Amino acid sequence: MGKKMEKKRAEMPPARAGILSFWDEEAPGIKIDPDYILYACFAVAVLLIIAHTMAAV
Repeated sequence: MGKKMEKKRAEMPPARAGILSFWDEEAPGIKIDPDYILYACFAVAVLLIIAHTMAAV
């Protein structure tokens, strides 16, 4: 999979390639699964809905 990522990264502007390095197995440091980002956004949305409901009551 590493080779595919390298090829994709070569075709991208540098900023996007830097963001994608989070997902690459070979990247050192923090490993972030894209699914967790989705779950985090969903959790924030639910919390905002709850907060608005509480404020309205």
